[in-house]
Amino acid sequence: PKQDTGQFTCIATNFTTGFSQTSRTATVDVHWLGQSAEVLLHNPDLKEDIKSGDDVTIKCHVDGSGDLNIEWFRNDERVIKTEKVQPKGKRLHIKSASPMDNGVYRCKVTNEAGTIESFKNLAVNIPGEEWAWMREPPKDALVKKGGVARFDCLYQSADVLEWYFKETGPLENTTRIGILPNGSLVIYKVRASDQGMYSCVGIRGESTAVPQKYSAKLIIAYLGDVGPRVMEPEGSDDRIVAVGTEMQVTCIPPKSNPPATVVWSGPRPLNVDQGSLLIESVKQEDAGNYTCTIHNIADSKNMTFHLIIATPPLIKEGPMSISVEEGEPAVLKCIFSAIPPPITKVLWQRDKAYLRHDNRIIVNQNNGTLTIFNTHVTDKGEYTCVINTTSVKPVFSKPAVLHIKEKLKFSPRPVDKKLELGSVKKVYCKAQGATPPVIKWLKEGEPMLKFPEHVVDVNGTLHFNKVQSSDKGRYTCIATNSQGLINATIEIDVIVTPKFTVLPQNPTDAFEGYPVMFDCIAEGDPKPTIQWDKNTVMNDFDHKRFHVLENGSLMIKEAYLSDEGKYGCTAGNSGGLKRYEVSLIVRSVGGYRPDGSIEGLEGEGSMMTKTVCITLSAAAAYMVLVIGLMAWCRYRRRKRKQAYLEANPTSAMTEGTGHSLLGKVENGN
Repeated sequence: PKQDTGQFTCIATNFTTGFSQTSRTATVDVHWLGQSAEVLLHNPDLKEDIKSGDDVTIKCHVDGSGDLNIEWFRNDERVIKTEKVQPKGKRLHIKSASPMDNGVYRCKVTNEAGTIESFKNLAVNIPGEEWAWMREPPKDALVKKGGVARFDCLYQSADVLEWYFKETGPLENTTRIGILPNGSLVIYKVRASDQGMYSCVGIRGESTAVPQKYSAKLIIAYLGDVGPRVMEPEGSDDRIVAVGTEMQVTCIPPKSNPPATVVWSGPRPLNVDQGSLLIESVKQEDAGNYTCTIHNIADSKNMTFHLIIATPPLIKEGPMSISVEEGEPAVLKCIFSAIPPPITKVLWQRDKAYLRHDNRIIVNQNNGTLTIFNTHVTDKGEYTCVINTTSVKPVFSKPAVLHIKEKLKFSPRPVDKKLELGSVKKVYCKAQGATPPVIKWLKEGEPMLKFPEHVVDVNGTLHFNKVQSSDKGRYTCIATNSQGLINATIEIDVIVTPKFTVLPQNPTDAFEGYPVMFDCIAEGDPKPTIQWDKNTVMNDFDHKRFHVLENGSLMIKEAYLSDEGKYGCTAGNSGGLKRYEVSLIVRSVGGYRPDGSIEGLEGEGSMMTKTVCITLSAAAAYMVLVIGLMAWCRYRRRKRKQAYLEANPTSAMTEGTGHSLLGKVENGN
């Protein structure tokens, strides 16, 4: 509401320490708008004094903050500024008024808080010979849904009276609409569609002038929904107020028309001011139910809260100092008197810090008892019981001390170890108790408290100077003090971290289509396993072409160009991991295809088929060459024989001799 306008300061107070801190001042400016507006005659003083030709001034009476935007209407038409009619803010000036200016004047007001329309309006009625004279103009009607609305309208010298709804009319009698003999309009069982402007028109029979009309508005009353925000300050159904303090609750009506009325009721006579319930000094007898009733002609709605009067709690018996064994439960009591939970809550502090509750630390809210199960050494300290009742300062008990007798235990318990052969290592065994324990190591199968020269036991820490294979075995740590004896046995294993003995050449060159071998052999104890990766992706290989041999080497049966990349050989055992990386470069071979074929040969065939084809082709070429040489030699022999005979035509020989000579020539070529 508008009375909240002003300057505000926030003050924060710590009830525990009593310290307060004040904020800077903040200004709240509430925008508001009055619940109603009214149109009044400003000049002249009385409507009866208005005559044709007089200047008339009317005003819109309304209250609100900031700049008010005011619109003027005559009947259902907005007034437009002219030389004759001049709206100026809250006032409307009509120069030289005439019967043509007659009608019902209303105003509409808007600012940042909202919009309202005038309910009480002004009817201007200047007599004129050509028009019926209005004696009783209709007035706006505000009715609830389902109710009855009535508009009265009385003209003098009107031969006919007609009613119009918005642009519809003239209206006639129906089951819900009735026009009475005196001209009044009655609407029964009003519904939402009936809202709007109704105009009464009086017609003078012998006049040719346009009849004048006077309008009134039918408005359906309503009352908005109520909820938690209706009450300020907001709260639950239960409101807790400390005895002797002031309580003020304001009931803020929701949007409604007509404005709703607020009525408070309670167990005692109430002090109510403009919807605010005020109790200056709360007493026990003020406890009970308080109801805010919001109503208008449309509806009636209630909001109720229960007022609980809080009184300061009282601690009857505070906690006592106790001592418990570590691991045993601790119980601290706090007997108090206060309003039952959840209004009263029991809290506990350890060394002035509030405890966090869990499955191990439990607070009984009914009797205040603190139970700590399976106590830890860190639970020791000074404990305070705090009884906190809503709206009241908390009450603190006197502190009590919780002592924890620490039990003999390992911290932490020793665990199995793996020692690198030849390394310098330490194996720790630590224990604690109510008194410092004595800690010693024993090795199974060895004399009591005796170790080789390279092993020394110093206050529970075994020092190994260059670990040997014989150091492998079971070791027992023993801790003793006045509380008793505890022991823990561990297994010490001597290992050799992986070491590469054979490594592949880096980088490794390969030819497309030919096999590739990456040699990678490692030794260690236990025997290391070898894993391969390509470009840091483990085992991402085509198993048809890639094989890891028993000794760890990687073999590629047939290299592809896509196999290029970085290959990692990782050797690992319980002692650790070692990795070596090698780059593979694959060189292209002309005509090679990944399917094993050669360009230029049709069909599919193996490498054997290729070899046979090449061999047969070479043999055929050789045979052709031999046959050609033989034919050429025979041709030359015949040519030489013919030349010899032509050169010796006179030689006479016997046939036998001639044959013998020719034979010699032929044999001698």
